[in-house]
Amino acid sequence: MNTMIVRPDSGVITVIERFATHTESGLPTDGKFQVTNTPPDPTASAVPSAATRAARDHLEKSLRHTEGFVSATLLQGQGGEIALYSQWNTTDPAVTQVRPEWSLRTAFTDANDIQLVDARTFSVDFVAPGQQTLFSRTATPHAHFGVFTMPPHAQDELLEAARVSAPRSIGTPGLEAINFHRSLDGSEVINFGAWTTFAHFRELFQRPGFSADEKWYQGLASFRNYFFAVLAVIDQP
Repeated sequence: MNTMIVRPDSGVITVIERFATHTESGLPTDGKFQVTNTPPDPTASAVPSAATRAARDHLEKSLRHTEGFVSATLLQGQGGEIALYSQWNTTDPAVTQVRPEWSLRTAFTDANDIQLVDARTFSVDFVAPGQQTLFSRTATPHAHFGVFTMPPHAQDELLEAARVSAPRSIGTPGLEAINFHRSLDGSEVINFGAWTTFAHFRELFQRPGFSADEKWYQGLASFRNYFFAVLAVIDQP
């Protein structure tokens, strides 16, 4: 079974790429990528598209065989978006630019309806509740990005608050783990949440620090949720 391990101090660089696709869903977007704090219907399944098939083909036939590749998770959003979380070994642990050979972008060279929204390098800052998180297509069929945006000088303060408050989310039914990443350019923090189901996601808002009037990150960063189905988890051949 293909698996991916997320843990701090692993020595790998994480690349997170997000792509928007034109769909017929009519779902609201921020001009590039769907914006919503409401998770998808928990009974609904992601339907692979030509774009996701091209992405998986490129991941399995090209990226997986590229020097430094460790593992990756391919994600499909509820509005048809595509995201790739990939891990890379490199001798430069502070690389802030996504190298072309690490990118999924080549898979969409001939597609006019797919737009790169964001691509950054990250390191894993902390995970909870354990020392590492195991992702697989069967164990964690759902995932979400909690994307925090802040000035680079405020990134450490946001992560300090996250280490104290974010683990209070653990215990929400369906939530297996949280995985906080700092962008190496200093301007983002992403929580890569591992879920078995989104059916009870709203129960998160009943936990301390997560209610509408008690958000632990208030005043530190802007925040948006993005929800995904896990299409594939690929490790080294």
